[in-house]
Amino acid sequence: MFDADKSFETKSSLRKTIALTLERARNTQKTTNAFISICDDLALARAEELEKTTINKRLFGLPIAVKDNINVLGTKTTCGSKLLASYISSYTSTAVSRLLEDGAIIIGKTNMDEFAMGSSSESSYFGPVRNPRDLSKVAGGSSGGSAATVATGTVSVALGSDTGGSIRQPASFCGVVGFKPSYGAISRFGLVAHGSSLDQIGPIANSAKLCAQVFESMVGLDVRDQSTIEIAKTTPKKSFSGLRVAFVANSWVDACDDRIKNMMRELRTKFSKLGATIIENIDPGFKYALPCYYIISSAEASSNLSRFDGIRYGNESIASLRERKVFAPFRSSGFGAEVKRRIMLGTYVLSEGYAEQYYRKAISARQKIISQTQVMFDSADVFITPVSASPAFSIGEKTADPVAMYQSDTFTTYANLAKIPAIALPFRDDKSEQSPIGFQIHAPYRADRALLSVAEHYEAQHDR
Repeated sequence: MFDADKSFETKSSLRKTIALTLERARNTQKTTNAFISICDDLALARAEELEKTTINKRLFGLPIAVKDNINVLGTKTTCGSKLLASYISSYTSTAVSRLLEDGAIIIGKTNMDEFAMGSSSESSYFGPVRNPRDLSKVAGGSSGGSAATVATGTVSVALGSDTGGSIRQPASFCGVVGFKPSYGAISRFGLVAHGSSLDQIGPIANSAKLCAQVFESMVGLDVRDQSTIEIAKTTPKKSFSGLRVAFVANSWVDACDDRIKNMMRELRTKFSKLGATIIENIDPGFKYALPCYYIISSAEASSNLSRFDGIRYGNESIASLRERKVFAPFRSSGFGAEVKRRIMLGTYVLSEGYAEQYYRKAISARQKIISQTQVMFDSADVFITPVSASPAFSIGEKTADPVAMYQSDTFTTYANLAKIPAIALPFRDDKSEQSPIGFQIHAPYRADRALLSVAEHYEAQHDR
């Protein structure tokens, strides 16, 4: 595994190592369906290039998988959709460019819910992702392929995107770590937009330490994304003494699976024994979060996906589309059921006569969430919730009930609405090997490094 304190591999053996990584990707693909494309030529050429360099790079030789809604020059970027099944990227996203500059190697593009709309990676045109811990279960969504390929050990880190929990929930279901940075911490240039005020690129990895290392390579201002921000510096956490840890209100945990309830009780005990001050029953607007999120994200998605009109992207020629006047049929046949559902919902809440009733109320609710979050962090340093109310569910279990699927996001949408960083960590119990569960730690806006330091310290204490 990659270690920041030493090179991943010696330069002379790098191509061999990458070849073995690609072989493992193909082997695990047979059971998990975690990849949409495996980039043999790109990865091996990059390894050969790195073998010749004399420059010391921070992530030298680190194999990375990339969610298939993040552009990488010369690779397919399908977004898990039939509509983009043969689209080839003409440029590389800022986040990936920065990883490449630091010595990373892209080995493939990972499977996902179509256009990042889903909580199970079952809406992909390329078939569902299967959870490597239990192949009958979902891997979570929408970054299910990224979480699954880390869980198999094929790569130590993969990129995902998080609009309402799409990094953290699959990380939890697969028993790995997933980090959603503050909104604007990492450039969104090159990420295919879902909800522009919510989307954030982030890492899924086998440890919080590696998440932090990869985050440092990607973080920073970008002139091509005017929403990017500077992140506060911090001193690494060496003790939890005096750390103020808030826990979500018990009323929200009461409806969870018994394992989740027990996890939250044990976490209180664990953090208290480590010296933290526990603050109970905090609710910074959770009751608003889920409906608010689905109104805002669907509205933004309906606007963002209007660009897919059959002219600028897709599989048919412009002349053919004009001649047959098939713009509406193109979208109808190109988009899957979940994407069409959200486009219709978004169009509805933005339409004349309904925008005031739904969309503007959701915007107001979001502002209340942001203000209540700021007040909460006046008296707490971090805030802990479950990632999901239950472990991973069976493939096909919720596909016929969209509302049940949406409720999978109960604990994750809040961080996106509040624009704050959150990290999902696995919780170890006697059932976690086959059926992982996880919790998430939140921190104030721009306190990403402080949050990662807390996560690393917890990880170090927990693994003793």
